[in-house]
Amino acid sequence: MFDDNPILADLWRYWQRKRANRPLPDRADIDPMEIPAVLPYVLLVERSDEARFRFRLAGTAVVEAYGMELTGRHVDEVFPPGRRVLAEQHYAMVYQSGRPITAVNRYTNSRGVEHIASRLILPLAGGAGQPAVQFLLIGQTCTYDRMLPNGLGLDSVIDAVRDNVRFVDEPAATAPC
Repeated sequence: MFDDNPILADLWRYWQRKRANRPLPDRADIDPMEIPAVLPYVLLVERSDEARFRFRLAGTAVVEAYGMELTGRHVDEVFPPGRRVLAEQHYAMVYQSGRPITAVNRYTNSRGVEHIASRLILPLAGGAGQPAVQFLLIGQTCTYDRMLPNGLGLDSVIDAVRDNVRFVDEPAATAPC
């Protein structure tokens, strides 16, 4: 699995080890010091009481790609409506199901730069007394037709037709992303 993306493959194996024989690992099981090569590509997302999603951690490669720090900010404060709705749908899908998903999306920004974001969205339990899924551990890599100074920005428009999302335990779609 994830043969074409070693970052996501490493994160998947790490999550599987931490999960052991449980449906999902606890947030407390995750130690960033154990995944130094993956950490720049990681996001940790928490759902607040008012059902908003907040970035608790954003790795340096993610920050560089977006051209801004995401840590501590809510999704609805960062992304424009079209991208926000899609991100929230992906996050809610994992929160509600307790199952990991992959998402591959093609974007084009206002400067004409195309990029493909590949994500692995993994559920984490919050610990004793918390709902089954309280956090999301996300690996995100991007491929670009060219990179721009100061990142790609947040003005990218998603090609919704190319929203390729699936549960990790389901077969891959046959259509290219």
